[in-house]
Amino acid sequence: MAFTFAHSLTRIFLAFIAFLLLAQPISAQVANPIAGKTQTSAPPALPSPLTKEAIRDLLSTLDDKQVRNLLLNRLSEQADARAKAIAEQDNRSLTQITGDYGAALLSSIHITFSKASELPDHIASAQEQFSQRRQGAPLSSFFIALMAAVLGGFIAAFALRRASANLEESVVAAVPRSLWHKITLLVWRFVFQFSRVITFFLVATVITLATTQSASPDRYTIQLITESIAWVWLMIAVTRFVLAPSRPALRLCPFDDATANLLTWRAGLIAAIAAVGFGLLGWMLQFGMEFGASRLGFWVSLAMHAVIIATIWQTRRGITEMLSIGQTKPGGTLSLANAWPWIAIGLVVAHWLTVEIIVATGNATPQLLPVMMLTLATLIGLPMIEHGMRAIILNA
Repeated sequence: MAFTFAHSLTRIFLAFIAFLLLAQPISAQVANPIAGKTQTSAPPALPSPLTKEAIRDLLSTLDDKQVRNLLLNRLSEQADARAKAIAEQDNRSLTQITGDYGAALLSSIHITFSKASELPDHIASAQEQFSQRRQGAPLSSFFIALMAAVLGGFIAAFALRRASANLEESVVAAVPRSLWHKITLLVWRFVFQFSRVITFFLVATVITLATTQSASPDRYTIQLITESIAWVWLMIAVTRFVLAPSRPALRLCPFDDATANLLTWRAGLIAAIAAVGFGLLGWMLQFGMEFGASRLGFWVSLAMHAVIIATIWQTRRGITEMLSIGQTKPGGTLSLANAWPWIAIGLVVAHWLTVEIIVATGNATPQLLPVMMLTLATLIGLPMIEHGMRAIILNA
């Protein structure tokens, strides 16, 4: 009985897949002579017109082998059609593709500069739309709700810090005995920071929900602001976890104090540029602006990459010294350490160009921003990742 039940489930599953495939338009079918040679029997003819009832009647007359042949033929047809579409999509040479991308990028930059003067108008238009959606509610109620959310969140985070002060001080005062003990202490320090960020965000969210109406422009705007604050705070906490600017003994990467402090506050600045810039862009899109109309994303991305390049240049000696630890012979890793600041700047420039080309060619999607931020963070953190892996391997 178990075999019969499993056999029936197999037929039902194959029939269901066949229905999904056969229900697609006939115009998508393409002949597949190779698949025809490999089949042991020709697939049955498809009914015309291809209705759900006709498909059901056809499947009721087929055995498992015929259903499999029909599925194989249909999947082969779709694979050939997809391959043909991809092959016909772009027959340009590499030079032509590079030229077209360059032209699209230059055109996009030209349009961006020509629209720069319109940015204040877009902001004013979004503000007007924001006011209209509030339906005459006094603006003071928005600011009261905003201040309540932000101050309430910070007060809650401060209260949590006071409550855990003794435990946190014991962790801060501890002297690391090994690499793993150092990592443990840093994890605890990060947990304290992260718990305060989460507390701020949760309390601010609860206050926002309590003081604003559902789906109101006030609620959306206040949540956007509190999320931006939490994002910047979290990025600073992550940077402090790696660099420990106030505790050299806990520093995972052997930067000097000046380099560690500069990298920490620059990470906060970059996070703030992203949070404010992209947050404002999202806010304007929410309140009537068409996507791409202001080109604000270009300026935010440009500012972020410019700050990153400036930071790499200012900390190049510290980065080179860190990568040169343990490397005494010229060439190889030592040469890479000396060249890394230039390589990093080139990678950041290439990253910016890639993002702008994606936007210029109309291929930008909502997933572009998180992918861009993750890639950028990886590029910036490569030296620290390399040093961390080396330290873990040596202390394993």
